Amino acid sequence: MLLSRTSLAAVLATTVLGVVGVPVVDAADSPSELCPTIHADLLRRQLGEWDAADPYTVSDGTKHTPYLTLSDDGTTATIVVGNGDEDGGVYHPMTPSDDPEIVHFVTHMYVVDQDGTVVAMQVMDPSADDALPATMVMDVPEGVTSLTPYEFCNLHGLWKGPEVTIPSADAGVVVSPKMAAKECAPNQPADGAHPSFHADFLRQQASTFESETPFVLDDGEKHTPFITIDADGKKGSIVVGNPDGAIHPMKAFNASDPATPPHWITDVYVVDQDGNFVAYRQLDPTDVDIATLEFDIPEGVEEVTAYSWCNLHGLWKGPAVKVVADDGSGGDDTTMSSASGVAAKGALSVFSVAAAALAL
Repeated sequence: MLLSRTSLAAVLATTVLGVVGVPVVDAADSPSELCPTIHADLLRRQLGEWDAADPYTVSDGTKHTPYLTLSDDGTTATIVVGNGDEDGGVYHPMTPSDDPEIVHFVTHMYVVDQDGTVVAMQVMDPSADDALPATMVMDVPEGVTSLTPYEFCNLHGLWKGPEVTIPSADAGVVVSPKMAAKECAPNQPADGAHPSFHADFLRQQASTFESETPFVLDDGEKHTPFITIDADGKKGSIVVGNPDGAIHPMKAFNASDPATPPHWITDVYVVDQDGNFVAYRQLDPTDVDIATLEFDIPEGVEEVTAYSWCNLHGLWKGPAVKVVADDGSGGDDTTMSSASGVAAKGALSVFSVAAAALAL
C-alpha cells in the first residue's frame, strides 16, 4: 500500500486506518490498540526523522528488508531481516550496547495482513545468543490472504518487505483447521535488551530533542516520573506527572481521528544507585488515563530513579528516591518523590490505579 506524500495526516489515514480493532485480549479482556499505535508512531518517525512518507523497500537495500517465508502447510511464517542466506547477501546487524554511539539493532518486527491489520509484532533483543539474524516466527492467522512484513531499525527507520500471498486449501495446500486468531500482543523487552533501549533513547534525545541528557522536573512535571516506595521498602510505584497538577496523557491511535498522531508514555523503567535496571515495562495506552507502574525492589537496593519515554517529547528522568524500610515505630514511612523533588511522607491515592503496563 503506497502512502500519500502530502502530509503526516495522509500517512496516518491511508496506512493505519485499517489496523485498529485488533482483537487482542489484555488484562481487562478488551481489544488492545497497542500494535496499531506503535505502527502509527513508527510511520510518524519515518516522516519526521527520515523525511520519508513511505517505509523503505527492497529497492532501497536488501540488508534492512524483512523477508517472509511460509511453512509447507501454510500455518507458520518466518520473517528474517536481510538476505544473508544468499550469495553476496548480508543480514542486518544486531549490535547491543549501552553506548548511544554504538547501539544498532532492529527494535521491532511485525506483520500486516491484506486489510492493513497488524496481526503480529515482536520486540527484539539484540543481546540474545540467537539475535542474528533478526528473526520472528508467527502462526498465520485464520482468514488472511496475504501478509507483509515490516521491521524498524533504530538508525535507519521503517522497512517494508515483499507481500506474500497465503495459499488456500483450493491450491492443494494442507491448511490446519486450528490456525491462529488475529491477535497482536507484543512481548516485553527481554532483560538483556534494556541497556540497548536506554542507549537508543539517549541517542534520540541528542539527535531529535537536542539534549545530551534526559529532561528533568525543572523542564516540566507532566512528563516527570515520580516514585513512591511502600513502608517496608520492598515495593515501589511510578506515576508519570503530578496527580495534583498535570498528568501525562495516554492517547492511542484513533481511527476516527487518523490525522492526530498517538501520544503516550511508551516505556517506563527504574535503575538503582549503580545504574542497574530494577524494572522495565513498555506501556499499552488502551483505555488508560495515567502512565503508571508497580515494581519490586530487590534486596540491597538503596536508591531508585525512574525514567519515562514520551513518543513525542523524549526521555525524562525523575527525582532519585532513597529506599527506607519501616523502622517499626508504627508511623507512615511511605517515601515518594514529590513534584518539588523533595522526599515526602504519605501515599497518593493515584497509585491504586492499575498499572498500564502491557499484560504478559
